[in-house]
Amino acid sequence: MRAVSQSQTKSFPRLIHPPLHPDIYPTTSIRRAILSPKHRYFTTVRSFLEIRTCIGGYLTTRDYVRGTIWEQRHLTSLTQNVNLVSEGIVGKEKEQKRFDKILIANRGEIACRIIRTCRKMGIKTVAVYTEIDNERLHVKLADEGYCIGTSPSTESYLCIDRIIQIAHDTGAQGIHPGYGFLSGSSVFAEKVREAGLVYIGPPPEVIRSMRSKREIKEIMLAAGVPCVPGYHGAAQDMPTLKLAAEKIGFPLVIKPTHGNGGKGMRIVRSLDAFEDQVRSAKREAIKRFGNDEVLLERWFEKPRLVEVQVFGDEFGDYVSLWERDCTVQRYHQKIIEEAPAQGLSTELKRDLAAKSVAAAKAINYVGAGTVEFIMDAPTGEYFFLEIILHGSGTRIDIRHPVTEMMTGIDLVQWQLSIAAGNPLPLKQDQIPCIGHASEARIYAEKPESGFLPDAGKLTYFSRPSHTPHRLKTGSMEGDGVFSKYDPMTITKAKEEPPELRESPYTIPNALTLARIAACPFLGYAIIHQEHIWSLGILVVSGLSDWLDGWIARHYNSKSVLGSILDPAADKALMTTLVGTLAWAGRLPLPLALLIFGRDLSLSISAFYFRFISLPKPRTLQRYFDPSIPSAEVKPTQISKVNTALQLILMGLTVLAPLLPMEIEIPVMILQQVFSTCPWNHSDAKQMDSSWDDYMERVQLRWKTWGTYTSTTEMMRLWWRLFALLLKLNFRTKPKLLVL
Repeated sequence: MRAVSQSQTKSFPRLIHPPLHPDIYPTTSIRRAILSPKHRYFTTVRSFLEIRTCIGGYLTTRDYVRGTIWEQRHLTSLTQNVNLVSEGIVGKEKEQKRFDKILIANRGEIACRIIRTCRKMGIKTVAVYTEIDNERLHVKLADEGYCIGTSPSTESYLCIDRIIQIAHDTGAQGIHPGYGFLSGSSVFAEKVREAGLVYIGPPPEVIRSMRSKREIKEIMLAAGVPCVPGYHGAAQDMPTLKLAAEKIGFPLVIKPTHGNGGKGMRIVRSLDAFEDQVRSAKREAIKRFGNDEVLLERWFEKPRLVEVQVFGDEFGDYVSLWERDCTVQRYHQKIIEEAPAQGLSTELKRDLAAKSVAAAKAINYVGAGTVEFIMDAPTGEYFFLEIILHGSGTRIDIRHPVTEMMTGIDLVQWQLSIAAGNPLPLKQDQIPCIGHASEARIYAEKPESGFLPDAGKLTYFSRPSHTPHRLKTGSMEGDGVFSKYDPMTITKAKEEPPELRESPYTIPNALTLARIAACPFLGYAIIHQEHIWSLGILVVSGLSDWLDGWIARHYNSKSVLGSILDPAADKALMTTLVGTLAWAGRLPLPLALLIFGRDLSLSISAFYFRFISLPKPRTLQRYFDPSIPSAEVKPTQISKVNTALQLILMGLTVLAPLLPMEIEIPVMILQQVFSTCPWNHSDAKQMDSSWDDYMERVQLRWKTWGTYTSTTEMMRLWWRLFALLLKLNFRTKPKLLVL
């Protein structure tokens, strides 16, 4: 029996501009909507348009004021919602079921992820924790928390009877295993079901059938799903294995039939080493997994790993939610994921999706799962590798947020809905693909130990802001990272680029181009002593520099073109100031040459190091292509100080004629010490005589030459420090050079 209740209707305020990911709202009747051919926008016809969707098994509604203009990117999802109503999927609100309370038998990031979705659905949550986990984030987010034992997982998160007892005591109706710990245990799933609770994951029969790679491959072959060529037989004697190896050819890989995570695998490149590698693989398999059966498969020198997200319900319906590329791995663990996979044809993607659905149907899969395929990059052939029990696999599978960002679907919400006994919310032709996303895992590791896992206190934790990133974590600043739990994933960072191709027509780029266009006018004003105009242009240029950076950061308007134009505009402005002030005799020539030389050398260096970081072939066209990754050159702290001092000097020099004459005295002192220090003493004497001529010309004397002398020496000492910073900046590692 499933202890679930009917969905409850709540009152929510009307939304005028809906977000991309809808929340839960009560349902009402649907009215007409049209596509305006003139503006290619989706607009409402009557006073209100109430659109209902089925997300995660719960019906949703949006109310929109008449005249609300929809951009075309919303059209697909809205059209799908209208189709749902026309096909009669919506309108069964009373049949939708939901949990009132569930227990989460896990910790860390995945526990926090489940809790957040439960909050959105109005489901109460129960967290379990150990003595060292009592201050963790998942305990604070949950409605209730109970200690289940000491820190070793064998005495806490793996204690089946204790977890089930807490679920009964708290009135939880289901248990979500998360990933890792007990999530791959068919015994746990069976005991949860026997206790009258709902196991939020695949049935125990499915988990048992997938424990053996040999059995699952036999099922896949019978279902017409291509498998990696090799030997999957039950006979394990050496002559049989050796004969099979000769038929497969070398190189080949030996895999334990009950293994996971790359443990126990052996790559064999010749027949001479085959017998020794088989014996070694069998010894490790019996030690790790309690079964020494192995299988032999072809080894791909240039593989590509692509997996497809699938969902199945109790009514025999299945859908695929597009593919992910997980080729980048380390220690047989995926560390970077991307969706959708790049470089695959539409026909190949459809074929992968169809084979994935066939694989799920072959084992009567229920819930969320991932079908893995290995591809031979040179030939494009693909073969079934395994089915990962998403949320219920022994291997860590934390890649579902990539699919969520690409489709706009909350997969955990779908899991909870299907586990409650509801059908799949959407049909296959209603699954959207509305973006591009990538994910990277952030681990606690020790670089000096070869990046092995490390334990300790998380002393600093900073979240990105105003970016299209999605950060999922189960840790906070001050939390401990413990070696008793594996793997030590602190957080996952997902990035959803708005587009692979960027538009150059942005406000920051326009402001930057305007700053470049103002340089000739600034130079003309300085040379012809139009002091008010020159100061005004300089102030406006500075404000536009600040404004375009603020807009780019806060409104996601950063671009590759902007990263090139912005420093180019700064250098053009500085070059104009230095050149024209030196031409007008208001800036010493040696100082102008020093500043100009520094900026030029840094610009060339930054261009060079970014250019050589491009993947081959390196061309100027590829340099300006935003879809091709390259190194990003950022300023060092020393360079920022140098630039700030230059701007202060230039600003005071431009401002001096507009203020009382006394302001020119410290400005000239500043210019003098800037000019004399890097050269020999005779140059300094010559500059001192020039200073005396200037003092006599403007007929301004300080009251005491002692004050002048002490001030000059102080300023020269300050310049020596500035010169030292310049030298350090040029000696900095190339990757830290600044535009």
